[in-house]
Amino acid sequence: MSKPINVYSIPELRQTLDEALSPTLKRLGYIESHHLTDLKLAIGYSITLTAATSFYLDKKFSYSESLVYQKILVAAYFILSVIFWWFNKFIQNDISYVGENKNKKEKLVLKTKFIDNDPIYKINIHLNDKIVDTELPVNKVFNEAGYLQSNLFYDWLNQQLNSFTSKSE
Repeated sequence: MSKPINVYSIPELRQTLDEALSPTLKRLGYIESHHLTDLKLAIGYSITLTAATSFYLDKKFSYSESLVYQKILVAAYFILSVIFWWFNKFIQNDISYVGENKNKKEKLVLKTKFIDNDPIYKINIHLNDKIVDTELPVNKVFNEAGYLQSNLFYDWLNQQLNSFTSKSE
């Protein structure tokens, strides 16, 4: 059983539910894909490498010797930072889970959020090319003590995916 959380804290609710998606969907036969996280890490490491190179040049060479390289590195740092911001804002926007079911040949993308501190977990389900919006009142899957009831969350998510596939047929 998981540790209890403050059910009145929206950030804790979101973090707990988002973290529960992967193991719950694994039980449903989906395998999580980390390609968005890998791309985000690659951009972040490129930014870090650019900053480290700038620091190295600053310490190793004089100001006049490294000025041209520093300008190039600052421009690269700026461009990479803009790409990183754009990626977070527009590509990975609210995406909590990306996965696929090899047996059913389904690609699943879940976008999750809470709106206006309302304790309703809004999930946008992209299954292949079809989209469904659904809501989960958090009191259905958390008990009074703040524990996530994994089986109830599993049942609810399974029901949503099954109804989604029946709607699409």
